[in-house]
Amino acid sequence: MEELVLIRTLGEQMLAAASADDWSQVLSLDEERHALLAALPPAAFVHIESAARPVLEGALAVTEILLRRAREAQAAQVGELTAMQRGQRGVTAYLDAES
Repeated sequence: MEELVLIRTLGEQMLAAASADDWSQVLSLDEERHALLAALPPAAFVHIESAARPVLEGALAVTEILLRRAREAQAAQVGELTAMQRGQRGVTAYLDAES
């Protein structure tokens, strides 16, 4: 089934985009992957022996990895923003003291 191969490929591309900090690309690829997943027939989700099962499990694993990386990236950005705000407050205080 061609869709399953594409779902797996999109997951790999999403991980690569996340590694490159290209979250807009991750989102774009995720939308495409979501559409493919939504179009799978119900039988793909029901039968344990389904050929789709490893792909679905892989898609879930990719999503979990991406969520973890996104949380880590967000925490790093919050840290950077906090440091910039502290610096700005310090600069403002210095300028106020010198005025």
